[in-house]
Amino acid sequence: MKQSTKEALIWMLAYSAFSLFFASFCFAEPAQIIRYRVTKKFQLKALADLYTLQFKFPLSRKDIPRQQMIDLDTSPKANAMVNDPDGNRIAIFYFSNVKGGQEIPVEIYYKVEIEQESKDIKPSSIPDDYPELEPDLARYLKREENIDMEDELIQKTLVSIVGEVKNPYLKGKAIYDFIVANIKYENKEDLSGLQRSKETLIQRRGNCADITKLFIVLARASGIPTRQVDGLVFFPNVSPTKSVEKVGHAWAEIYLPVYGWLPVDPTFGISQKEEYYCFKYNNHIREFYGQVISRNPGSLYSGSSIQVRTYNPGGGVPVAKDAQIEIELLNSRISLNPEKSE
Repeated sequence: MKQSTKEALIWMLAYSAFSLFFASFCFAEPAQIIRYRVTKKFQLKALADLYTLQFKFPLSRKDIPRQQMIDLDTSPKANAMVNDPDGNRIAIFYFSNVKGGQEIPVEIYYKVEIEQESKDIKPSSIPDDYPELEPDLARYLKREENIDMEDELIQKTLVSIVGEVKNPYLKGKAIYDFIVANIKYENKEDLSGLQRSKETLIQRRGNCADITKLFIVLARASGIPTRQVDGLVFFPNVSPTKSVEKVGHAWAEIYLPVYGWLPVDPTFGISQKEEYYCFKYNNHIREFYGQVISRNPGSLYSGSSIQVRTYNPGGGVPVAKDAQIEIELLNSRISLNPEKSE
């Protein structure tokens, strides 16, 4: 083979290799997008005549990373949209001259797109000590109303769980494993989601909000910034692409240096026997965050998270409440496995 031919062949091979590298670097396969349509149906029924009924319900935030809420609408139109201290949007509806027995339907619907992100977490890359935290992060280490971080049983339990472990990722995983192995999930109306974490430990049972709060209390007490997330979970029970539930869901997110906020769902770890520690978002739809977790029970037991106020000269009037949540998966060929991030 002539020298010029060899040189041409070498240049062709080199160019081909560079082209493949450039294409893989610049034209990598885009992240998988999961799309849902969400419809929330609420039914309010005044048990006596009243002048005014006020209905409030949180809406999906706009600033959730890798999740976009689009085409939000309500029926009837909300009278006001406001932001609470944690940055969550609240829809407010007013109804006047409501008759006893009158049923008032309210619907909230939107589409949501979730961009899947899988992080290969290396615990060795996470420092044992957090750098000085910004106020927005430091607040997720604080004690709150009804949050018994200093309780003797909580502290003893934490020591028995984490021992001498210093790494935040490994401490959080030890707390998650303890809850999954020792707490029973029960979805009953006598569990309001507001019981103290000490009570959850003693009774060894709780609903999603109780279990999430126990994880948050132990994680914060161990020095890991942790917050509650309230939202929805798609679990097909009507068809492969549709779920209908009467309840929402609560889980947690922990903040790890280098990696940021990562989801942890000990309730699903208990009930589904899957790994839901630092998992990949796919069938969890985030709606709002709460610092004051004792005020966000997260579950909709016959509408218990629906805030209703009534105004009448003779005093308040009871209002019956019910809720139904419909979630439709719009791209049915998507894989919804949680996938470990280890």
